[in-house]
Amino acid sequence: MIGPNTRGDVPQISSSTYVHPTAVIIGNVIIKDNCFVGPMAVIRADEYDDDGTVKPIIIGENCNIQDGVIIHSAKGKSVHIGPNVSITHGAIVHGPCTIESGCLIGFNAVVYNAFLEKDVVVLHNAVVEMVTIPARKVIPANNTIVYPEDLNRLQEYTPAVENFCRKVIDTYKKLTFGYLSRAKG
Repeated sequence: MIGPNTRGDVPQISSSTYVHPTAVIIGNVIIKDNCFVGPMAVIRADEYDDDGTVKPIIIGENCNIQDGVIIHSAKGKSVHIGPNVSITHGAIVHGPCTIESGCLIGFNAVVYNAFLEKDVVVLHNAVVEMVTIPARKVIPANNTIVYPEDLNRLQEYTPAVENFCRKVIDTYKKLTFGYLSRAKG
């Protein structure tokens, strides 16, 4: 379902983006070129601030929003997702939030009220809340990072991690083009 929020804001989705028929995209959502939005994903920009404004959820080029992902924002706050970001199965991104280019959010991870600089990887079941994560860091699986002193648990972004992130992006680009080609017949 793709539709307006209660204010009448309608999603703007590039024609080069694939959206699975079971995905839900509501309100002030902007999805740029060559993205993949998987089955049962929910992207909802519908809560307004005290002035009645709904800030956008913006998803950059070449992103993949995989099965069961939820992206939402509280009371008029924005979510900005840079290009070449992978948000994997079951993850939750809740605004206010900024995720810069090249990041990967792992299975069932939660990112809330956080700023992830370029090439940050949040592994499965991790929680990142109310912090800025420096570029090219990895949050280990099953960790919670909420205080500045938690940053000492971050791992380094290695060439192996970079290759893995690139393979995920490449896989979902191929899926996007494949599904769009199939839909065009």
